[in-house]
Amino acid sequence: MTPRFLPTIKDSADRESHTLLFVTIAFVVVTVKMLIAGVDLSAFGLGKAQAISLTEYATSVAAVMAVWLGREWIRKP
Repeated sequence: MTPRFLPTIKDSADRESHTLLFVTIAFVVVTVKMLIAGVDLSAFGLGKAQAISLTEYATSVAAVMAVWLGREWIRKP
């Protein structure tokens, strides 16, 4: 039984998906982190953002996409 208070988005099969929403949010967060890597955020009281390599970014994206791929792999009819 799935709680109805969690937001959803529709997948390619036109089914509501909580997993796809969380994968999308995680992808956006990882991408924003990559974009601000190495930027000085002292004006916001955060200090300098730690730089990350392209390999670390690719590994993070692959891990996030693995969750989505796993969901698609065990798709229920």
